[in-house]
Amino acid sequence: KQWYQRRVAITAGIQNVIGSGPGGQKVARTRNKVIVKHVPTNIVVNCHQTRFLDQNKRIAIQKLTEKVELHLYGSESSVAIKKEKKLEGYAETKLSIKEESDKRIAANKLKREAAEAARREDLNKISNSGFPF
Repeated sequence: KQWYQRRVAITAGIQNVIGSGPGGQKVARTRNKVIVKHVPTNIVVNCHQTRFLDQNKRIAIQKLTEKVELHLYGSESSVAIKKEKKLEGYAETKLSIKEESDKRIAANKLKREAAEAARREDLNKISNSGFPF
């Protein structure tokens, strides 16, 4: 993975610009936002996650590497495979949550039906016993 990042970094143009957003003067006067462009594919990545230029460069090159790999290899890329596995796990989790919810709903329905049947049975006993109201 590292050699691939170096290879992408060699064919990329890195530009440092003044950041913007919350943070006041510290953000507005420092050049810690990084714009990285992969020249062969014209993919551009911006990074202004931290206030340190080195960390922003590292993050930007990592994002650019992932985007270039996804662009070149499509669904065969490691990024696409990771996303697919993550979505599968999410779908399984969501399904298991739904199954548990359905079980709880069915159990509550049975309890309500049993309570209603007991109430009806009590009313029948009272009405059959000849108790005057």
